[in-house]
Amino acid sequence: MRKITYLLLNITFALSIICTIAVPFSGRLINSYYHYNTTQLSLFIIIITLSGIFSAFLLYSLKSLYKTFADNNPFVMKNIKFLNYISLCCGGITICYIVKCIFIFTPAALMVALMFGMSVLLAISLRDLFRKAVEYKEENDLTI
Repeated sequence: MRKITYLLLNITFALSIICTIAVPFSGRLINSYYHYNTTQLSLFIIIITLSGIFSAFLLYSLKSLYKTFADNNPFVMKNIKFLNYISLCCGGITICYIVKCIFIFTPAALMVALMFGMSVLLAISLRDLFRKAVEYKEENDLTI
C-alpha cells in the first residue's frame, strides 16, 4: 500500500508540473470554452498558474513528509517544516481563488477557496500536534 501511495504522489507531482507549464500556452483553448475578455483571460491564466505552482510545492512537501512516514520516523522537526509549507501552499491557493471569486465569480472557485481554507487549518493543527509529539519524543529520549 505504501508503494502505491508513493507512486500516486509521484504521478500527481509530475502531472502538476506538466499542467502548470501548459497553462500559459493554452489561452486559446481556455477562451474557446469560457469566452472571457482579454483581462479576464489573463487573470484566469495567472490564477491557474499560481495555483499550479502552489500545488507542486504542496505535493513535493507531501512526498517529503510521506518519506519520513515510510522510514517509520514521523516525529521529527523536518515534518513540522513540511506541514508548515503545506499550510502556506494551501493558503496561497485559497488567496488565489478568493481573488478569482472577486473578479470572476463561479461556485466552483468558491468551493475551492473554502476547501483549501479548511486545509490550512488542518495542516496547522497537524503541525502543532507533530510539534508536541516531537517534544515528548525528545523528552523521552533524554529520560532513557
